[in-house]
Amino acid sequence: MPGLRKVDRLKKLLLLLPCDEEMEKLLDTRSLAEEMDDPENWVFARSDPRLCGPDRSDYIADLVKETEAQAIIVGGPSDRTHGSVWRQEASFVGIPPDRVELVPLVQQCVYVTDEKDAARRRAKIMIESALARVDTGIDRAVERVKAMQAVLIIGGGVAGMQAAWDLADFGRQVYLVERTGELGGRAHQLSRTYPTQDCKPDGCCPQSCRDCQFTPRIDLVTSHPLIELLLESEVKSVKGGIGGYQIEVHSPDVSRLLEVGAIVVATGNVMFDAEEMGELSPWHPDV
Repeated sequence: MPGLRKVDRLKKLLLLLPCDEEMEKLLDTRSLAEEMDDPENWVFARSDPRLCGPDRSDYIADLVKETEAQAIIVGGPSDRTHGSVWRQEASFVGIPPDRVELVPLVQQCVYVTDEKDAARRRAKIMIESALARVDTGIDRAVERVKAMQAVLIIGGGVAGMQAAWDLADFGRQVYLVERTGELGGRAHQLSRTYPTQDCKPDGCCPQSCRDCQFTPRIDLVTSHPLIELLLESEVKSVKGGIGGYQIEVHSPDVSRLLEVGAIVVATGNVMFDAEEMGELSPWHPDV
């Protein structure tokens, strides 16, 4: 499992990407890099348009050679969207993946505030934390676990039914738990839907009629051999971990213990009271 390990202090290359226009306006990555640059403490900060261009790999290789960097911290995108890309870049210059940190400045600074001073303070704190994490050492070794093939889906609305059908069609055993006595969720309570608003006089219109929209979908779910439907049922407890969960499900007449490898939560939305916003209220004179 991932954990902490003590490592010697590393020479760190901090790359602040000037690729995002909104981030550049708010943070000014070049001046931020100048402020964060601290060679005496083995922090070498750079911000250059070449980090966003086709010659990025060569430029990074030159920087690593120049600074003798042993770790790379990238300020800009998130690890979730760009982590694999930057770890591959690092591998080209001999830096292992566990010595690469991504600081999501776009998501956690630009999207959070439009005040330059606040964004800059936030960015500096996030960067300093990433620099510290590299020196602390976080073992990101990949551990493979054997996962059970069955899947639990909580919620029998449109999303839950679609997920159940997709997984079952892929060959997975699916347990679909719905606390009410019917499938369809909130969408099934609608009398008509956009854009046509009504059924055709000579028959159902698939774009609008509730029965035409949901009945075939419900039939597909209830008739699929790999989907077990548990109506009027609720999940009471979840134990275990990734790849192997033990789920206690209570139904009207019996309680069951299910073993699954994954859980999909499709419990729907929360209804919004339009009266809270005057311009959307049905009693507003202009509505």
